[in-house]
Amino acid sequence: MKMDAYAWRAECTENHTYKIQVDDIKHGDKTTFSKLFKDWEEKATGWNIKKNTQVKIISRNFSSEKEWVEWAKTCPIKIYEIKYRAGSEKIIQRSCKTRKKRVSK
Repeated sequence: MKMDAYAWRAECTENHTYKIQVDDIKHGDKTTFSKLFKDWEEKATGWNIKKNTQVKIISRNFSSEKEWVEWAKTCPIKIYEIKYRAGSEKIIQRSCKTRKKRVSK
């Protein structure tokens, strides 16, 4: 499962609505994607011809920014949050496979 996700907050609403674009959804990852994002509403679907993978944009309302960050930290795929004002990306959660494990001595 090598999916990356790019998230941003929808500025047009007063509540905490976040949208995520998930790239590189391979045919075998569709079940995993459905389980991870079962509470999310699908907004758009696309296709990457070069990589032969699917792209999806989904959205969900959260009660606060803290709830959003807590959810993003538990997600097993790498999520980059794009901030509007700075225009920069920030990794919220690294993939479980790329996290460094502590070694006890």
